[in-house]
Order: sequence, then C-alpha cells, then structure tokens
Amino acid sequence: GLATGCLAGLGVGAYLDIMKEDMEDTMGDKGISLEAVKGSDGETDELLVKMDGDISFNSGSAGLQGVAKENVDKLSEALEAYPETKIKIWGHTDYTGSRSLNETLSLARAQSVKSSLGMPSDRVAEVRGYAWDRPVNGGAPTPGANRANRRVEVRIIADPAKANPASLIQ
Repeated sequence: GLATGCLAGLGVGAYLDIMKEDMEDTMGDKGISLEAVKGSDGETDELLVKMDGDISFNSGSAGLQGVAKENVDKLSEALEAYPETKIKIWGHTDYTGSRSLNETLSLARAQSVKSSLGMPSDRVAEVRGYAWDRPVNGGAPTPGANRANRRVEVRIIADPAKANPASLIQ
C-alpha cells in the first residue's frame, strides 16, 4: 500500500530506525536492546547492540564464557532473522599490559565473538581491535573501568544491496 511505497524510497537511516523498533520487539525478551548511532547528517548510521551483562572478558583473555557466551548465542539467534544486515565487531581492552599485547588481545576478542556468532563472512563488514583507545565512562584506569573496558561491541549496519524498508512492514 501507500506506506510500503513511501518506505521504499527512504534511505538507510530510516531503514535502520524502523529495523531498530522491529528488532527490539523481538529481542527485548532476550535482554538485548539497540542504541541508534547517528551520523553527522542526523541519520542513523548503525545500531549498537546493548546486552544485559554485555560481552565482557577476564583480564588477558579472549575466551567467551558464562554470560558473555550466552549473550553472543542470543545475538546470533536474533540476527538470523535479519539477513539484510551486516555487522561490525570491535574488540577492546583495559590498560593492563603493553600496547602491542593489547592490540593483539583486542583483535583476538573480536575474532572470538565473530567465530561464536557463526555468521557468513559476507555479513561481517569489519572485525577490529582497538586496544584501550575507546574506553567507556571517560576511561579512568580504575579496577571498575578496567573490567568495563574488557569488552566487544557489535554494531549492526544495513546492507545497502538488501536493505528494503518495505520488508519490515508487516
């Protein structure tokens, strides 16, 4: 109908906004929410996945276990319903150890999550390690901040070749 026709002409930002609402309806009960990341034009460029318990790691480790493993499994299941998306996986570390060690460890964490998600490689847009360059909460090197910074972020982007807002209208 008219709504579908109008939506077909919308850009990726509008598509992601619609998808965010749709995904939160289906993923909210799994403890997964999404934060819209806006570009300089005010449009939504990507969706940052937020989870109860996050995807965090023990110091010096890239191994997924406990709540982190459960969250990645839930996210994998949820993303199966959205084949028109791609993901970026960004690994982070705390301030412990050398720069070189943390660059390697942050990338290993991102690759661990990529492997556990089991998504086809054509749906993974980026796997990157940021070491301690993007700390949460201002980044003061305290034990609490260190724990929060040992994490992986997953960001959802629309695949421009497949993103069709009309497909989200039921």
